[in-house]
Amino acid sequence: MSLCFSDHCCTLALMKSEADIQAFLEAFGDQVKALRKARKLTQLDLASLVDMDVRQIQRIEYGEINTSLGNAYQIADGFGVSLADLFDFEESEQAS
Repeated sequence: MSLCFSDHCCTLALMKSEADIQAFLEAFGDQVKALRKARKLTQLDLASLVDMDVRQIQRIEYGEINTSLGNAYQIADGFGVSLADLFDFEESEQAS
């Protein structure tokens, strides 16, 4: 199904299963961790850089929470990358 508004068309995604959502959160966490390690930052360093609690960073990296877009923006900004770059990762396949 598509919704079109003038020249902009959007495809509505079907509801994802809990397993799909969890796989996405884990892949996002892996991306945050990879970017952090590439910059030789500890979780505490990143937390300080983006003004978040270190436990929040840990929970994001472990895929334990569905963080806000605001937090994702802060993390991207802290790494000096765009949100598009932060979300540029492959999700691993979930076994059914």
